Amino acid sequence: MGIYTDNSQMIQTAKKIPTKLNELVTTIVDKAADILNAPTTEQIGRIDWSSITAILGTISIILILTVVFLIALYLLKSIGLYTMAKREGKDFAWLAFVPFGCLFTYGFITGKTKIFGIEIDHPEFLLPALLVTSCMPFVGCIGTVLFILAYFALVYRVYQSRTPNFAVVLLILSIFVPILSPIILFAIRNK
Repeated sequence: MGIYTDNSQMIQTAKKIPTKLNELVTTIVDKAADILNAPTTEQIGRIDWSSITAILGTISIILILTVVFLIALYLLKSIGLYTMAKREGKDFAWLAFVPFGCLFTYGFITGKTKIFGIEIDHPEFLLPALLVTSCMPFVGCIGTVLFILAYFALVYRVYQSRTPNFAVVLLILSIFVPILSPIILFAIRNK
């Protein structure tokens, strides 16, 4: 490389830089493709992007439908719990619509209850307290197991208060097909 005496030589060289960089990148990619047995830039250029776009579009639609479905289930559960709490005359029935606040609502609906032979005066605090316990180190596993057991015990009490003859069947359905629990709560809300 020499010193440029006029601007035209410098401009000519500057125009060659993108081409040379492109050639360098292509060479590096092709050599890496040979080493890694990956597609070359020429093979990548021949990809049918319309099929990839179709796959991404399908995945996007599935994700959107899943989110809509989960929101619908959440609303069904919330409406069911809210209606039951309102019918019981509870002031904090609106907590049914708050994430994790709905845990209080199960206790509001059941009122003073016995779970596994233990009388609980304020079951509305049971699930939130066990949820916090399940996040603590060293006792988290025990807290999680207790939370799950208490949750299904309170769900059973809710089912029993609304449909005493079918409470066991509804609980079994809720355990083995959890997607049915919000639908069941919505269906029995006015009983």
